[in-house]
Amino acid sequence: MRNDDLRQQEVIIMADVARLQGNTQNDIDKFVKEGGGLLVFAGPDCDVDWYNREFFRKGEGLYPAAIKGQTRADSDSLPARILMQRFTHPAALYFNDVRAGRLQDAEFRHWFEFVPQGDQTQRIFNLDRNVPLMIEKKYGRGRVIAVATTANAAWSNLPLQPFFVPLMQRLTTYLATEGSAPAWQLVGSTIRLPLEKAELGSEFTLRDPTGQTQTLNSAKEGDAVFIQSPPITQPGIFQLQKVGTEKTTLLAFNIDGTESNLKALPPADIQKIAQRYDSAYAETLPAYQALDRTRRHGSELWQPLLILLLGLLFAEVLLQQHIAKG
Repeated sequence: MRNDDLRQQEVIIMADVARLQGNTQNDIDKFVKEGGGLLVFAGPDCDVDWYNREFFRKGEGLYPAAIKGQTRADSDSLPARILMQRFTHPAALYFNDVRAGRLQDAEFRHWFEFVPQGDQTQRIFNLDRNVPLMIEKKYGRGRVIAVATTANAAWSNLPLQPFFVPLMQRLTTYLATEGSAPAWQLVGSTIRLPLEKAELGSEFTLRDPTGQTQTLNSAKEGDAVFIQSPPITQPGIFQLQKVGTEKTTLLAFNIDGTESNLKALPPADIQKIAQRYDSAYAETLPAYQALDRTRRHGSELWQPLLILLLGLLFAEVLLQQHIAKG
């Protein structure tokens, strides 16, 4: 791995990686400590001894838990499934709504058996065998999530489930935003934004909703470089800009909910929006079905052509009768 491979990256995903070679482990270690995210999938190629010895390192390393061993469900036994309960982890809250998908449809035939490390780790999902499926650990300013199964269908049908994509989206988003300032916060909180080490000494301008500005200077705490504002005392959209650049970050603080009008737009207004973006709008289910058929199979021209043909045949019959009478 080259020195610049991790620059400007937010999340690293390892899937069935046997072991990390050379300086790669140190680079990833540093990446996570400085606020990056790491998602690690198990797999048949993983060197379990190395994971326990070098990656976990008795709780001091990156990996969230020791691996007790590999467990499989026999062919004549039922597969393991995700234990359905009230999820409390931020990346899993979405799946408390039944409309998000049936997590219990995923079947697991093979998995790593983790040994949770008490307060150092947090379970995200559990299997119904009383073992964790996904487990998280805080590491420096970043986080690591270990998954007990594979990212492909080798050990389970998890990647084949409709909820797999939104699940991965929420896991990676959770890991990516750990080291960044949230785009929405409550009045009374502060803005704390991590920076690159080279930005130590840089100045930033914070503009509030009334147009008033204040200057924020970067600071250092250990190996971390960041800027931090005083507590925000008013709601609205704030603009954070680095002096000498045009890049602006927008931050919302406690926007009044009355600004959101959830009343549906009239069909005519929706039609105008659709035309603006060269799209189609269907107000009813039959209209959508007709539109879908047109998109799939093209316009149905046989009906008007058939009517035209019948009209021509009828006209021919009339013409023949007229000639016969003449």
